[in-house]
Amino acid sequence: MKPEMLSMVDASADCQLADGAPKIHVLEPGKENWDVIRDVAHSGVQEEAFYVLDVGDIIRKHKEWKLKMPRVAPFYAVKCNDNRTVLETLSSLGASFDCASKAT
Repeated sequence: MKPEMLSMVDASADCQLADGAPKIHVLEPGKENWDVIRDVAHSGVQEEAFYVLDVGDIIRKHKEWKLKMPRVAPFYAVKCNDNRTVLETLSSLGASFDCASKAT
């Protein structure tokens, strides 16, 4: 079984976890997303909100899009989620972006 990527990113401006834990965790076989979430929540040092995402799911969906609709170029709407990990993953896959709103 291939491990999934689970990214846990602090919502603060510097994206640094309070306890120095890595921002990206690779799930070990037999572990669930909720195990990692529970560990972070119960650590007692996580005071800021954090995102949990499956980077592998982004990659799988992009590949499926390109396989099923090869002539249609996907444009990701940045305003729906401007998380750096999401944007860097999509950029590395060659996705294009829709930036319709001004930054505040």
